[in-house]
Formats: sequence, C-alpha cells, structure tokens
Amino acid sequence: SRMVAQGFTEMNSGLVNIGQSGGIREAFSDIAGEAAEYYLDADNDWLVGAEIVKEANGFIRSLANPTSDGESIDSALNYQDGMDTQLSAGVFNKAFYLLATTPGGWNTRRAFDVFYYANEEHWSPHSNFIQGRDGCISAAEVLASDGGDFDYNVDDVQAAFTAVGLGPDATGQPTGEPSVSPSMSPSAMPSKSSSPSEVPSLSPSAALGETGGANSSSSGSSSGSQSGSRRLRGESRWRD
Repeated sequence: SRMVAQGFTEMNSGLVNIGQSGGIREAFSDIAGEAAEYYLDADNDWLVGAEIVKEANGFIRSLANPTSDGESIDSALNYQDGMDTQLSAGVFNKAFYLLATTPGGWNTRRAFDVFYYANEEHWSPHSNFIQGRDGCISAAEVLASDGGDFDYNVDDVQAAFTAVGLGPDATGQPTGEPSVSPSMSPSAMPSKSSSPSEVPSLSPSAALGETGGANSSSSGSSSGSQSGSRRLRGESRWRD
C-alpha cells in the first residue's frame, strides 16, 4: 500500500520529498497503510512496520504517538529546517489519527476521504504544513457539501490540526523552504495525467487486486471536485 500511495502522490499533488512537503508526503503513505488496514480488519493498530520489526512490540513509526520512537515530532511547533521527512511526518500522522478517532461518526475511512481528496485536488508539490492543513479543510468543505450521509465537520478537521500546532492563527514558514501558493495558476503547476489508466488507484480494493475501488483521476475543475467527493463515498468498498 505504501508504494501505491507514493505513486498516487506523484500523479496528483506531486509533493516533493524535502522540507515540510516531504513530511506530508511521508505521512500520506503511512496514512494510506492505515486506511488499507482498516479496510481489511475494520480496526487499526496505528503503527507502521509492526509486522516486519523483529523486536517484540517493535514498530517503525506510530500515528497515535509519533514521539514514542524517540525521534519523530507530533507538533509543527517542533519542526526544524532540514529535518528528516520521515520524522516530520509525525505532524500529519498525528492529525490524521486525531481526526479518525474524533467522536461523532468519524473513523479511518472518513478521515482518509479528507486526506485523499486533499492530495488529489488541493495540495501542490511544495505545500508546507499550513497549506497542507488548508487543503484538508478545503477537501472537507467539498465533501460536506456533497449531500452524503456524513457531514465531514470542518471544525473537527481544524481541531485535529490545532492539536498539532496548526491552529487557524498559525502562519509563517521556516526559512530556507520554497514558498508556493496553493492557488498558483494551472499553467505553473506540474501537469497531471488525465488518463485514469496512468494514475495509480489508492482504494484498498484496487491495491489488493480487487475491482470496484475509487477512480483516482483528477480533472482539476469544480465539476471534477464534486464528482471526486461522490466517487470517494459512492464507489469505495469500505466498512463503515
């Protein structure tokens, strides 16, 4: 699932693996792994690599408690320029965990809808933590407007990010990292494939070789955004 997630990111947001954008990129791959685990087991252990580490109770990273590995961070306030992207991934990993476990109907599938759609439509190659947060909020707003059976409460999304140092008043960006506006013109953005056959599908069913998963192609238009949110809810073969 991790390699599929990396391919999905390459063909959609194109997040580069440096700075804060790299932390978001690494986190999305971890998050996709938890989404696949939830699809298969209807539950999560919130650990990356627990099945491959030889030591008893070992793991590579934790989404529920990123700092438990002694190196990762769980707040944007602790980010430093040049930090390893696998360690700064803890910020968005923790935000995802908090959203997925928020009372009121949230679960891993619904939280993943938000991050999936942000990657597909709202993040760009050099999105920093604040722009990544804003992308998730925008994704939740679109999903909430789609008229489904779950409201994708935007306040809940913001609360999850506030808990990791990315509250609504958070501004700024570490010195030395490129600043790229999330509203940059399409002509300035790296091209995205418009062919569904060229875009890796990230639905767990497709990753497992089954059919009926979500189509991950992106049109970039407002109509595409609306159909994208319906696609996430209407065609994914998830357990609620």
